[in-house]
Amino acid sequence: MNDAIAMSRKQRRVMNNRADPVDKAPSGDDHALPVSPWAFGPPETEIRVGNAETLLAHLPFFLSGWPCRRLDDADCGDLDIKIVERPDKKIVIDLTGPGALKTLFENEFDAADGLASALVAAFIARQAGTLCFHASGAQFGPGLVVLLGDSLAGKSSVALHMAAAGYRLFGDDRLAVRTGDGGEAMGLCLGLTPKVRLPLPDDCGKRFVDYVDSFTEIRDDSTAYLKLWEGEAAVFMEQSPIAAFVILKRAEAGACAIAPASRPAILKALLAQCFATQIKAQDLMPDLASSVAGYELGFSNSADAAALLTATLRDNPRK
Repeated sequence: MNDAIAMSRKQRRVMNNRADPVDKAPSGDDHALPVSPWAFGPPETEIRVGNAETLLAHLPFFLSGWPCRRLDDADCGDLDIKIVERPDKKIVIDLTGPGALKTLFENEFDAADGLASALVAAFIARQAGTLCFHASGAQFGPGLVVLLGDSLAGKSSVALHMAAAGYRLFGDDRLAVRTGDGGEAMGLCLGLTPKVRLPLPDDCGKRFVDYVDSFTEIRDDSTAYLKLWEGEAAVFMEQSPIAAFVILKRAEAGACAIAPASRPAILKALLAQCFATQIKAQDLMPDLASSVAGYELGFSNSADAAALLTATLRDNPRK
């Protein structure tokens, strides 16, 4: 994000009274405003957004490293994302094109989160041969460990525990995958900033508590929003070869255990967590599942899971 998009102390305050977005926004109540066009992302695949200034102060809490510039008013045609403030002050994010979705948000903070998601969706739609996964990742030596699993499986938690142990965070919640020039699977950072659910578990350990406290930009009752230094996390458009896919199996209790995952299990996990719409995912998945090492990791404590995973992969993460 441009340095000009700065946050005041007031905007860095603790955020309260967040509301969940409505699944589908009504279409008849939108308040028509003059459109001010903006461009986000790499110049060759810019995403055009109308009225982005409404949310720019909050967007850095959710998205980092994206180029952003104001366009001439004459360039307001063919917008990829439209932002509309309704008379009741609720905000509509209208994503057009592949995966089109119109969503209603209660306030600017939540709408900025929605805009970040819409920008990522529009960006992925423009990337030929690129898949987007509901996944988290951390760099381990020269390679990237990609964590897969169902909702609440602990993807973000395990990745952040790895980050707290000194491994560079590569992606939280969503991660893009493409094929490199040599045919290898490559992870692509989308620039989404990490979040941590609150309160922290009692057994997360002092190191993790200190890590979260050190990098928390703002927090509310349920979430801490982290702002990591460039050395601590990958930046938008950064790529890294993928060393391993790890399927997380979280349980209420029990010791950690890790074992190699079968190719069908990896393929199933990849299909379950993929939400790219612009290509036939099933055509690329078998190559991914067969070219990258895979593991299943059962655990009840994220810190223990991160420690066991890094110990297992330490000698040769690509084996």
